[in-house]
Amino acid sequence: MARTIKYEEAFQPSPDLKHTVEKLELEKAIWHAQGIDDWKVVTENTLGPTLITNLIWLRKGKSLERHLQKLDVQLQFLDALEHYARGERTLSSMIRAAATATHVPYPDGVLLFKYLVLQKAIRLDIAYHALTLGGLCPALTIHHGPISAVSQLKAP
Repeated sequence: MARTIKYEEAFQPSPDLKHTVEKLELEKAIWHAQGIDDWKVVTENTLGPTLITNLIWLRKGKSLERHLQKLDVQLQFLDALEHYARGERTLSSMIRAAATATHVPYPDGVLLFKYLVLQKAIRLDIAYHALTLGGLCPALTIHHGPISAVSQLKAP
């Protein structure tokens, strides 16, 4: 699937509207030529406010410092999260416990959590459950697939 993101105001009557529609039609044709027929335009009104807030919060974890890029650190953190995610805990206490277990400072644990969510190694509902450190941790699933696939490529 492919999605194009536009502000709702781009579709209001204006001198640029025709040009915007032409560009979108061209983009749709390009995706179709690549075999992708599930193409849609997404606006701020398409996404709910919870999802938008969560994506803005998670975006700060899009890149990691070198010491957090190590695969073994990420896998240990995921294992610890899986262990500590049982029961009702705040997101902060779960991340703190996982960070402590993997000898990572708490702020780095928060970044690592965000990064691993964005990499889909941690799966949770970000569309309807607000991610706040002081709030209850939503149900999550640890998916080792993408990270495990990377480790297999790097293995000698």
